[in-house]
Amino acid sequence: MIWLTWRQHRAEARTGGLVVLAVAAALVVIGLRLRATAREVGLATCLQADGGCGAAYARLHHDYHWLPPAATGLIGLPLLAGMFWGAPLIAREIEGGTHRVAWTQSVTRLRWVSTQLGLVLAVSVAVALGLGLLSGWALAPLTPAFGPRLGGNWFDIQGLAPAGYVLFAVALGAAIGALTRRAIPAMAVTLAGFVAARVYFHISRRSFLPSSRHTVDFPMSTLFANPTGVDPIPGPGLSGENVVLHATILGPAGGDPGPMTTDLLRPYCPASAIHGREIDSTCLAKVAHVQMHVVYDYLPASQFWTLQVIEGLIFAGIATVLTAVCITVVVRTRHT
Repeated sequence: MIWLTWRQHRAEARTGGLVVLAVAAALVVIGLRLRATAREVGLATCLQADGGCGAAYARLHHDYHWLPPAATGLIGLPLLAGMFWGAPLIAREIEGGTHRVAWTQSVTRLRWVSTQLGLVLAVSVAVALGLGLLSGWALAPLTPAFGPRLGGNWFDIQGLAPAGYVLFAVALGAAIGALTRRAIPAMAVTLAGFVAARVYFHISRRSFLPSSRHTVDFPMSTLFANPTGVDPIPGPGLSGENVVLHATILGPAGGDPGPMTTDLLRPYCPASAIHGREIDSTCLAKVAHVQMHVVYDYLPASQFWTLQVIEGLIFAGIATVLTAVCITVVVRTRHT
């Protein structure tokens, strides 16, 4: 049965294999080039010194500005697997009537669909896992300059998550194909379903784990003493590997201070010391000792693998349900 499955899908397997080899070779070349550039600009040294990486980042942005958009193309690989491997897997067999060949040779429906689906799922997951780990290795030197692994699309193309995505995509395509019995409609529905699920989880991902909190204190005087165009609110002072979710400004008493206007100064300074945005130096000296607070909620970089496992298991769980649906439909539905 495994040999029969291979013969039926060897064309798709060969095409997919060539694509995977090309992507893997490109990732290896990119990873080696990135590491050479990182050594040349002394990226590791400045990161250990916790600062002074501006020149190194500028060089990486100049030489590899094209890489982040190109790398996001890896996001589409699970979708292609679902559309071109998963959706036609059952639908094309039933549509063309070739399923009868196996069913009339003492092969049960359960064995037929389990072998077909199991083999494709196993190969797809193995390939996705390999590419996910390889892309994580290849893009690692670029992460400090182009953003944390937890942010943007970097998370979607590295580590364990791609294996969960491809498992879901192929199972979705197979289940829809078994239900519709038509390959083209199954591919269209797989496209819509996969995109909808990925968008939803991409948006809600940050709520899977509790965020950490970091508070930065700053004197009220900085709100009014800085030159025009300079942000008076201090940054979080966190490593760039962390992802800041949102910031909340609190007043001296710990509550909402309201609008950042000169009204904040009235409890501390007489009205004569406030002239529009011009504040007397005596007033600024008083509020220099009044502490405001910025509370930053963020996802620590250390949660990357935890979040990868959580999201991967979610998609694997959905794929398990879809696989059960596919098998049940094939086994119990009468196909003419």
